[in-house]
Amino acid sequence: MPHKTNKKRLLFTGVIAPDTVHGVSVSNKINIDILREDFEIDINAETLHHDSTPNHPISKGFHFIKSIIHFLGLNISRKYDALYLNISLSSAGILKTFLMAKCFSLLNSRSHYILHLHRGDVIKFVSQNAIHFWLVSHLLQKASVCFVLSESVVEYLEQTLKISRDQLYVLDNTIDAEPSETKYETEKNTFTFLYLSDYRKEKGILNLLATFDSWSKNHPNCQLKCFGKFTDSHIKHQILAYQSPQISINERISGDEKFSEYRKANCFLFVSENEGKPLVILEAMFAGLPIISTNVGFISEILPLDYPFLFSVGDSELFIQHLETLISNSEIHHPISQKLRDQYWSRFSRTTHQKNLRLALKKIF
Repeated sequence: MPHKTNKKRLLFTGVIAPDTVHGVSVSNKINIDILREDFEIDINAETLHHDSTPNHPISKGFHFIKSIIHFLGLNISRKYDALYLNISLSSAGILKTFLMAKCFSLLNSRSHYILHLHRGDVIKFVSQNAIHFWLVSHLLQKASVCFVLSESVVEYLEQTLKISRDQLYVLDNTIDAEPSETKYETEKNTFTFLYLSDYRKEKGILNLLATFDSWSKNHPNCQLKCFGKFTDSHIKHQILAYQSPQISINERISGDEKFSEYRKANCFLFVSENEGKPLVILEAMFAGLPIISTNVGFISEILPLDYPFLFSVGDSELFIQHLETLISNSEIHHPISQKLRDQYWSRFSRTTHQKNLRLALKKIF
């Protein structure tokens, strides 16, 4: 006889690592692993449109309809106690999220749906478009739980969209693995800066390469190691043109190989134009690696209070000042490293994340 379980049935819908690899997909994988302790989980793995189909209105429409039909099929064939759904902040994405939540509620009338908002730009997304405002507000009002990245988002949703505070939870991200070995393996005569993100214009890669290429001519002992995935063929040749003895452009890495690069580096560079709470920042904090970052999204909330190495998008002068400060003041590296590690373990560890996720869901189950 098959083994019976008393676990609730949960349908998890979203992009999942390793099929798609970015911050949201990795977070989804982490949350699924945690939720398996309390739920019997079916996974409805979404694919990003640009990963699977041509960038054309007809193909986009087909992809949209196909996703909805597949979702309906899952809910018709089996009843669920809960739906865990990522909120997508695009016009098509928020409509699809809304339709999935409504279909689920109709087919599973006594069930709950749980929302997770991984993005930090929800206020801008909602405030600039009346349709977005209506869809997001109606979607959240019926949710049992909505996880967000920051207390400022909670306040906005409560005051502007009139969402009950009891439905909203700040859930900090965590990292996929916490390797036991975090000892530095840096080269003695070389100062290594590390970039780990996709090669996309909005990630700031072109400005970073142009600035570092010019600056490094007067700093021959400095090098920049870049790792990422080319998702925009239009700028690939521009990026590869910066390959030099001081700048290396490499494919995306993960797991032990990625943490090996954290240990070899002297400083982590994060130069994106728009983010929430990026996992790579948490990974660098875990490794105790000094960070220079754009002050976007909720990054200032992740880092220790009054962290000194932030700069505004486009402020190349301050960015260069930060580079100069770190390469010329080795005595500040250890205290910065210790503060970053302490911040990680106090707020972002796997244990803390697991406790907060399970605690929020116990309220409804």
